[in-house]
Amino acid sequence: MAQRREYRPGPGRQDAGTAQPDPARVAGQLAVLGDLVAELERQGVLRLLRDLGAAAPGALEIALRGLEGEGGRNALQNLVLLARELGRIEPAELERMLAALHAGLAPVVEPGPDQAAGSGLRVAWAVLSDGALWRSLAPLLEGLQAFRASLAAQPGRHE
Repeated sequence: MAQRREYRPGPGRQDAGTAQPDPARVAGQLAVLGDLVAELERQGVLRLLRDLGAAAPGALEIALRGLEGEGGRNALQNLVLLARELGRIEPAELERMLAALHAGLAPVVEPGPDQAAGSGLRVAWAVLSDGALWRSLAPLLEGLQAFRASLAAQPGRHE
């Protein structure tokens, strides 16, 4: 894993009026730049950028143009927030939740033939008296209550 590097900007440009840059300073800057390029290549970032550029020549330009302005900044901030929140969830737990979501949405997308449509008081009474249904809905209702309480809480006070 890459080590974290702290960035400390150097002193301001004191040689702005001179035509000749300090050779030792330029050599140091080139060494740092070389280290940066080597690290980007080692992590695969350069290959990713090259492949993205080759796949769709105008895609990067379109994406960058789409990020201009307030909406683009909001989108990037939202992606960072989403990534941070996803980082708090263990991968196995997220996989389990997504599998349960998939299983829960499958009957909604494609209802089976055994799901006969019903209406009227008899069906309503059957639903109201179905204990297994209410036991399965209890965690969902508790989750909705926790969701509502979290939304009602002051911003920035999430666990």
